[in-house]
Amino acid sequence: SAGAATAESAVESAPLPKETPPAEVVRTFLDSLQAGDQKLTSSLLTERALDETTEYAAYAKGGEKVPEGAQWLYNFIKAQGERKEVTALMGFNEPDQPAQSNMTVEEALAAWPKLMETGLPLISPGCVHADRQWMTDFMKGVEEKKLRVDYISVHSYAGPGAKPLLARLKKIHELFGRPLWLTEFAVGDWNAKSLEENKYKPKQVVKFMGEVLPLLDKAKFVHRYAWFPANADHPNLGISALFDKEGELTELGKIYQAHNS
Repeated sequence: SAGAATAESAVESAPLPKETPPAEVVRTFLDSLQAGDQKLTSSLLTERALDETTEYAAYAKGGEKVPEGAQWLYNFIKAQGERKEVTALMGFNEPDQPAQSNMTVEEALAAWPKLMETGLPLISPGCVHADRQWMTDFMKGVEEKKLRVDYISVHSYAGPGAKPLLARLKKIHELFGRPLWLTEFAVGDWNAKSLEENKYKPKQVVKFMGEVLPLLDKAKFVHRYAWFPANADHPNLGISALFDKEGELTELGKIYQAHNS
């Protein structure tokens, strides 16, 4: 189900567009390509060559509001898909949040056919709450307009409970009738003002990871998952960090890296 995938070597067909995109599009989209493999997901700069041993998924972050650049972007992603450099396209990141994609349901539905034109498997917008009104309204519009959404994106930053997380994922799967990409998850205490005040401790998170990864691997409705690599000094999420302040793997990071799914 959620096993690591290896991309095929890029083929020489489908050359990438040579025209220069608007700077705003570059900032909004191309610096936000993310590794689609669940192993130590990290941000990428498009100027770097894509690692041929890793599966990559492009992530649209809501810049479809820049119409003069959108077509260039989709041509770029479509060509990457045809070259086997990108294997999926994730929808807008947290469109229900002003600080993220900040899109209305109507704006997302209007932009979605452009994502479909890439021919890539499509993952739904990744809402803060995949089971609340923004997402249910979006998926209702998808059905009414006969649009294509292949997977549902889910974010989760709750407490260290493996079974509650799996129960919620199953509920979301049944709600929308599609397999899931758990594109961001970690343990977080959103009331903490500092790491010292965080009610969860690293040992609890280590225990949670050891319990939840095998369950995710066995869940047929979970297609992909990716732990969110928060900064080690983040007051809410630092207890879930995969790397310490020196860039070395934490105990949690070593467990995640070693996990064979």
